[in-house]
Amino acid sequence: MSGFSLEWLRLRAPFDRAARDMGLARRFAGALRRPTDRPLRLVDLGTGTGANARMLAPVIGGDQDWHLIDDDAVLLGFCAAEQIAWAAREEWSIEKAGDSVLIHAGGARWRFAARRLDLRREPALALADAPDGLAFSVFADLVSAAWIDALAHALERRRVPLLSALAVDGRRQWQPVDATDGLLYAAFARHQQRDKGFGPPLAGAATVYLGARLAAAGYAVSTAPSDWRVGSEHRALLAAVIEAERRAASDVRPELAADFAQWAERRRAALDAGTLSLTIGHRDLLALPRDL
Repeated sequence: MSGFSLEWLRLRAPFDRAARDMGLARRFAGALRRPTDRPLRLVDLGTGTGANARMLAPVIGGDQDWHLIDDDAVLLGFCAAEQIAWAAREEWSIEKAGDSVLIHAGGARWRFAARRLDLRREPALALADAPDGLAFSVFADLVSAAWIDALAHALERRRVPLLSALAVDGRRQWQPVDATDGLLYAAFARHQQRDKGFGPPLAGAATVYLGARLAAAGYAVSTAPSDWRVGSEHRALLAAVIEAERRAASDVRPELAADFAQWAERRRAALDAGTLSLTIGHRDLLALPRDL
């Protein structure tokens, strides 16, 4: 479902953490209805290796049961190891309980269970276990308007808080500016609009569309920017983005592949000179049922 490699997810993780709007994350945590007889039940869609849940668990606090849902068996196979490594760095107690990882963080107990599930046709399946909250990150821009319509319909019945993080909003700015930037980005954007299995992706329009649909479903919606700001010192990420954009643009416009290769060479020269930076626009969205 996430469509990313483990290496890419690990490379981007610190930039995702720095970019996220923590005010919306804290409001999401505060809006969750906490049962008195069981832990909070939370779902993370398109989880990859569970980075979104790892970020949110300490913000939410208290006992939590996370269902980490993805259709990528390879990435899900790394979930337990990533959770264990994270807990070990924090010096928290760790147990392996079947397919789950159980972490004792101070007085709180967090269970993370990875689950392979194909939500391409029925996003309502994510709500089948009656979670208390739904979250996803780097995901809303991959799905279609029809998929969001179905999710909004399910949420209209379930009435639980939703937090969407780090959906691209179409803004992208390299410094220094290059004459080929516009041509390359137009081709790259077309590549990003290819079907990821959920229908035609909304890409940069995702957060606006998601907000409108949830507002119509009776939710109070708030958004905030969560832009990546990548400086020249972050060589590995910049090099990876340069190559990814070159390949994607060349795939869409093969007749311009030589121009895009020269663009990449100029970008790598600026990277070597320490003058290259990049801003990628993202938005976070919080949706709370109006009866909360």
